[in-house]
Amino acid sequence: MLLMLPVSVGLFLLIHHSGAGLALLATAVGIIGMLVAAMLQALLVLNIVRYEQTIAAVLTAGGAVGLWLLLANILALIITAFPGGLAISGVAVGAGYILVALGFRIGGQEHPLSYAGAILVTAGYSLWSIWLGWLFTSGRLNLPK
Repeated sequence: MLLMLPVSVGLFLLIHHSGAGLALLATAVGIIGMLVAAMLQALLVLNIVRYEQTIAAVLTAGGAVGLWLLLANILALIITAFPGGLAISGVAVGAGYILVALGFRIGGQEHPLSYAGAILVTAGYSLWSIWLGWLFTSGRLNLPK
């Protein structure tokens, strides 16, 4: 989650001129979700808290990250900030995070929505992050000055 923080800032810089208020809100929600999830996962790994104590907050944080991905990529799609396929894969990943959170809340990790969301996140995030990273590092995607 912490490694997603610079990505959220980079996306904000790409999309903020398309709808500054919505872009800022989406980015803030995403960053808060990333920080909360990272903190709770660190506490869990350090055996300071138990899984049962953190699951509801981690799911909410994951849903917040999903909302950020969904909105940021919809804005990127609208303004053609990067290729449409990349934006669509980002929308799918965002929807996946939200589906995982919903599925867990409705029926636990065995719920079909949890599985569907996990598939979207696992496959989609790999594609989206590698593609976006390649565009940034190859110079094909530049932040506005």
